[in-house]
Amino acid sequence: MGSKTQIADDLLTVLPPGERFVDLFGGGGAMTHAALLSDKYKSVLYNDYDPLVVDLFQRAISGEFNYDRFKPEWIE
Repeated sequence: MGSKTQIADDLLTVLPPGERFVDLFGGGGAMTHAALLSDKYKSVLYNDYDPLVVDLFQRAISGEFNYDRFKPEWIE
């Protein structure tokens, strides 16, 4: 448990490529993000206890939060 942001890429290098990467305990999504960027897997599945977090990830991946479409006032 805890942030894997710093080691996500290193962890993925020791995992074999395959059809899908399943992030069972998604949390902050460091492993999901690294797996998506790696192109090592045909699909990447994110799981979390909180369905609102899962929805947020789906919306972000679909591009809903692209700065061309959505930019909160507080982001300069």
